[in-house]
Amino acid sequence: MRKSNKPVVVERTITWPTEDDYKEMNKKLGLNNIKIGKPLTLKISEWCHSYIRNLHIKYPNKEWLAICKTEQVAPWVFELVDMIHPEQTASSWSVTATDKGMDWSVDYLMEKWEDLSKWNLILHSHHHMWVFWSWTDDNARLGYNDGRFMCWAVVTAYSWEPATWNISYKGCVNFYKPYNIEIDCNVEQPERDLRMELEDYLHTDEDYAKALKENKENNFKELILENLDKINEMSDQADYTRIIEYLGIDILDELVNNFRNVVTTKIPNPQVREFLMELEDTATKKAEEETQKEEKEIPQELEDFILWWEVLEKQIEEAFRTWEATRPYSYPHMYSTNYKAQPSLFPSADSNRSFYDDDIPLSKSVLDPEDYDETTIYTKKWFPNVNDLKEELYLTDEDMVIVDTNWLYMIYCKETQQFEYVDDYLDIVEEERWYVLPHKA
Repeated sequence: MRKSNKPVVVERTITWPTEDDYKEMNKKLGLNNIKIGKPLTLKISEWCHSYIRNLHIKYPNKEWLAICKTEQVAPWVFELVDMIHPEQTASSWSVTATDKGMDWSVDYLMEKWEDLSKWNLILHSHHHMWVFWSWTDDNARLGYNDGRFMCWAVVTAYSWEPATWNISYKGCVNFYKPYNIEIDCNVEQPERDLRMELEDYLHTDEDYAKALKENKENNFKELILENLDKINEMSDQADYTRIIEYLGIDILDELVNNFRNVVTTKIPNPQVREFLMELEDTATKKAEEETQKEEKEIPQELEDFILWWEVLEKQIEEAFRTWEATRPYSYPHMYSTNYKAQPSLFPSADSNRSFYDDDIPLSKSVLDPEDYDETTIYTKKWFPNVNDLKEELYLTDEDMVIVDTNWLYMIYCKETQQFEYVDDYLDIVEEERWYVLPHKA
């Protein structure tokens, strides 16, 4: 019998990694932070740094989030070159992009023919709470392990110095294939601040108006002094003869003082009022002749920066105003019932932040001295309502929470069968829950 040359086709079933596969990797490896021989560097572009600094000034007590674009500019060196703001929920202690906001981001960038693979960095603020990776930030970076290859993460904060508003950054890059690898990076910020340079150009009209007003006021005062005798003569034209004759006593001085100090302030003398208006008009015309408006031509670079910056400012204002959904976003959504894990088009955007962090000691410079507690910040000071605490720690309605006499929160722990202070509770359940991806239903 003659053998057939037809190749044998072997059917293979290809299965995508499942949600449980990613959870298992996260459970066993965690973030798997490694040290490398040469430091990795992430630069912040002048445009982005100037805009970020302005956001800290504009929102000093509110966290915010941005999706950013990175480019490699040299071996070991990357640069954050652009950013956008999806719709987001934000408070003084957390920020989360909404599903609607993430869908908008993908559509917005695709319409601009952007390479989505370069928009791989999640930036969020800690306002004045210093830069560190919190417990929730760690969970968020684990949450990006949904099929994507990698994702950058950066947190920024400012020093509580309104005169300087110095800002700082902390960053890392996470790889999820072939397995979890996290590498810290040095974040370099430029010395130049375009926003400060714009002050010389943006406030030209305001500076002119201020100088014009000051000159007008000075001119008016001088004219008043020059014509003081005439103004007093006009003010003293009231006839008190019949009053003095009727009383038979001379109270002319008292009547004149009353007229000047009381009557003229409530019922201005028509002649004096008209004369003062003439003096004011003269003072204005003189000030306009004396005050020169400085004309400055804005450099093209700053004009381009203004156009870019104005778009972002409108985005973040809209992002804060229109949010509807409140759950964190993962693309594709890991918690949908028909989920099949595939490589993501876009980074997840859950950047909720907890104040809790094992590696960061609390500082008196962060908490108010009168409310300072060396062991915990889970107090009524930071979480006025129980629901605020439950939302921060992803507790369920079934979890029981009480407050002790010092206003410190305690949570009922199933492992110990008693109420534990929050920090102790987190230590006890850490091995069971640290790898669980944050999710709000």
